[in-house]
Amino acid sequence: MQLSPKQHRVLPLIQARVFVSALDLAHALGLTPRTMRGICKKWVTEGFLQIADPSRKARMYKLGEGL
Repeated sequence: MQLSPKQHRVLPLIQARVFVSALDLAHALGLTPRTMRGICKKWVTEGFLQIADPSRKARMYKLGEGL
């Protein structure tokens, strides 16, 4: 899997914390949480992320299986 520049930037954060929220990723990339939620949805579809906690208010993500 070829990582995008945004994925390269957040990879160390995800590896360090194991579970991250869209808000954590948004802060790391300088994006709004709403924009980041859309990106996270795309990344889950691509396999970069997996949903670790499916709760709507506190959804958490972890690295996809192939990474």
